[in-house]
Amino acid sequence: STLSSSSAASDVYKRQTEHMQTFIYNKGEGKKGGNNVVSLLDQALGNKGVLKNAQENGPGEYLTLVFDNCGDQNKNRMVLRYLLYLVEKKVYKTVEAVFLVVGHTKNVCDHLFKQLKRGFHYKNVYTMNQLICVCNISDSITPIHCSRNNFFIWDLYLD
Repeated sequence: STLSSSSAASDVYKRQTEHMQTFIYNKGEGKKGGNNVVSLLDQALGNKGVLKNAQENGPGEYLTLVFDNCGDQNKNRMVLRYLLYLVEKKVYKTVEAVFLVVGHTKNVCDHLFKQLKRGFHYKNVYTMNQLICVCNISDSITPIHCSRNNFFIWDLYLD
């Protein structure tokens, strides 16, 4: 199995609590393109109750998402369309995307991902369940196993 974690999805966090949702799937279950990144962003916001809260209480004031400069995963039309979608669907009044300068991408998620890697770097991991267990090392990190059902073709919906 391959560990795939969308830094875009992982960057959805509350600054006060420094919490990271880490989405784990193998290459047979998902890829790294825009549709998958948007699917994981949507799931992360859903997991945090943001989507339900917006339906019940109206839009949040603002959302800032911090991305690295990976063009295939984060800096693409699907991700940018999804940010507009969040405003159009009144999930947030304002959504801001920050693309960190290449070589200067140190942020909270990098710190938490380093902590995560320490948990499994020197362990023998052979199954997805074992990977989930070794990634569940801290209250600051929530590993989430994704399957094909977690990925939506946003290209069709947002076009």
